[in-house]
Amino acid sequence: MTPETLPRGPARVFARIGRLVIHYPRTVLLAVLLASLGFALAIPNLQIDPSPRALLASADPERELAEVRSRALFDSTDNIMIVLVEAPDVLRQDVLTLVHGLSNDLASAPAVKRVDSLTTIPWPKPASDELSLDDLGDTPDPGASSDMLGAVADLVASAPDAFPDGLASLASQGSGELAPLVSGADVTEQDVQRVREAVERAPQLKGRLISADGRYLLVVVTFEDNLTKHKDLQAAVEGVSKRALARTLPDSVHVSLGGLPVVRTRLVDQIRKDQRILIPCTLLACLLVLVLSFRWVPAVALPLLTVAITALWLLGGMAVWGEPLNVLNNILPALVIIIGLNESVHFIGRYAEEYQRDSDRKQALVRTFRAMGPACLMTTLTSAIGMAALLVSRTEMLQRFGLVGACGLLLAYVVTILLVPAALSLLSLPPRQTQRRQDRGTLAAIIARVCTTALRSPWWVLAGTLLISAGAGYASTKVVVDSALLDQFPKTDPVYVSTQVLEKKFEGVRPLELVLTSPKAGRFLEPALLAKVSSIAKWAAAQRGVLRVYAPAEPLSQVWSALSGRKLDTNDALRSSTQVDALVRILYERQPRLLSPLMTRDAKSVRVRIRLADIGSKATGQFVERLEKKVASALGAYKDVKLEVGGDAQVSSRGLEAVVTDLSGSVTVAALLIFALLATLLGDPRLAALAVPPNLVPQVWTMAWMAMRGIPLNASTAIIFSLSIGLAVDGGIHLLSRFQEERARGMLVSLSIIRAVRGAGRSIVVSSLALILGFSTMFLSNFVPVQRFAELVVVSMTGCLVATLVLQPVLLHLFAARKRA
Repeated sequence: MTPETLPRGPARVFARIGRLVIHYPRTVLLAVLLASLGFALAIPNLQIDPSPRALLASADPERELAEVRSRALFDSTDNIMIVLVEAPDVLRQDVLTLVHGLSNDLASAPAVKRVDSLTTIPWPKPASDELSLDDLGDTPDPGASSDMLGAVADLVASAPDAFPDGLASLASQGSGELAPLVSGADVTEQDVQRVREAVERAPQLKGRLISADGRYLLVVVTFEDNLTKHKDLQAAVEGVSKRALARTLPDSVHVSLGGLPVVRTRLVDQIRKDQRILIPCTLLACLLVLVLSFRWVPAVALPLLTVAITALWLLGGMAVWGEPLNVLNNILPALVIIIGLNESVHFIGRYAEEYQRDSDRKQALVRTFRAMGPACLMTTLTSAIGMAALLVSRTEMLQRFGLVGACGLLLAYVVTILLVPAALSLLSLPPRQTQRRQDRGTLAAIIARVCTTALRSPWWVLAGTLLISAGAGYASTKVVVDSALLDQFPKTDPVYVSTQVLEKKFEGVRPLELVLTSPKAGRFLEPALLAKVSSIAKWAAAQRGVLRVYAPAEPLSQVWSALSGRKLDTNDALRSSTQVDALVRILYERQPRLLSPLMTRDAKSVRVRIRLADIGSKATGQFVERLEKKVASALGAYKDVKLEVGGDAQVSSRGLEAVVTDLSGSVTVAALLIFALLATLLGDPRLAALAVPPNLVPQVWTMAWMAMRGIPLNASTAIIFSLSIGLAVDGGIHLLSRFQEERARGMLVSLSIIRAVRGAGRSIVVSSLALILGFSTMFLSNFVPVQRFAELVVVSMTGCLVATLVLQPVLLHLFAARKRA
């Protein structure tokens, strides 16, 4: 290379780096091998976070602190696992025997706090129609303390009309002593009759532990509150699952599992399965594209080796920096493999072309490195910028997805520019091609023909594109913004089926909590305030999607009815502060777990527990807004009472309103940064501006596809657009770089376009097909969102390929500078 032809600026820097890599290939390969070994050793430490809660949770510190405060006052409602027993008649003796034995067995399982079922519930002797069965607990100590006696005396004194004979009146109502419906190890015929009578006498049991149609029974397993680590929760769930599913079942009896702990452990299993499926299938898809595109073994093997090492570095890096796999970034290894393949394809394709011009291997590699180093860096940076633009999101999981994804793409670039040229300098030479084969290859001929056809009628192509994009823009306004818990699973998945049964027959699995707190001790012993809270609960119970509501007045009024023999009536139980205080003391003394989930002992805080169907984050968010307004209206006079909303349903729904804002913000940031980068690296703002429309138009088409297919916009689908805008520009960059090269040789604009398309078009098509086929492997994922992700990326990449080979040349033909370089 003579001084006159020595490249300047970035090209000169890359030429020097290329000479070093090519001159010391074994040293470079050894360094890559040692780094890969280090990352591989770190992978076993990679953690998995299965929680879908953060998928739409906004980065709101105050909300997170509110949930922490709620957990300090009350127990968690997210750690309840359900064993669902199905039979034509669940009150048969053999079915009740199964349930009773299972309940006793599970009670001894590790990390289990308690187990509730129809045979183990505490039941009054004599039975009362209205005694609370809300939070069923263990049999209390029949001995009464002095505080208990004082509370009973205060209760009697507070309501002389209900107890005309004083304490003697309680004798006529029974002691209220509680004992399990089935006390022995075996279920007798008498036990079956007692259970049937209990179900008839206590209608509140239906929809709680037994379905109204008598086909389902629940065994409710509550785990310890200290199961904060997912591996501990998974171990507890697996322990219960093995015991529940290993039992011999009577005829026509079926057992399944449900509840949020089961959902999360199922997600862990699916994430692991995805890694075992997606990465090999992605590599296989890439292999297929490479074999069909190249007839040279290194051109097939090197790209595969490059992306495999990149995935290894990414997973090892995540383990080293403590970044867990979750329901969203689960796709990143496969994604990096698919995207990283492009740079290797472009590099090897250009090397084969340079070698046809000059049979000197090293000179061909240096020229390739000089030309492709900056171009591949530019495409990598644009893709990384598209990912990193998600940092403007208010959703933490999206932010971390964008950051880790951007780092993964940069790793792919580093591995490519080190491994590929070093290996090519040692491997066999590419096969020589005849000039006729170079000029008249089938794929190159088709690409050139498409381009020249578009250039003959450029204004018609531009007008047609604008018309189609306008229609797609209108259709995209019909996209629904929403997300639901069961969106993670196909409808045939056992978790999906059991959750649907729990919603239709019982109280569902999604908790929503209202926590009301006052600095004044005993504040919620005031009957008027408790009555207001009860009115809020009744209002909530009538709203769409609400399956059940528990309020503090419920156990108070039920135990009042049990002791007084009067009809169940909330107002009758809340006649005075003395009466309420006495009922609270009695419950905390005899059966604290009936009241402790709903009211603290000092009566400074109460909780209203709401069970919601999986109605979607949008409907949940709207319900929470209405609920907050209702609370503000009902408790407006109580200035010291503060409201905090929590629970899995609320956490999963908050931040949904930010999705559209985050989407527009991330796409805008990505577009601006990519434009600035292109303008800098290309040295021509006009060319950079002409590269933007072919990348934005396919995004509009993708939004229209979402509307047509009924795919909702949420955190898992919003990332498509930031990712696609970074990927879409890659082909345009290679086309524009080649266009500049041809213009630098003094070619006319139209001829430069044709030569650029013929030179870079084949690699653009091959890399695009690799992207499309690679992302298509994600249809094999166990997650519905990943399958939708694959569908939308395929649509977007197809649109980008068409726009790059048709719209981009038209824009260059109409608006590129006519002055020769």
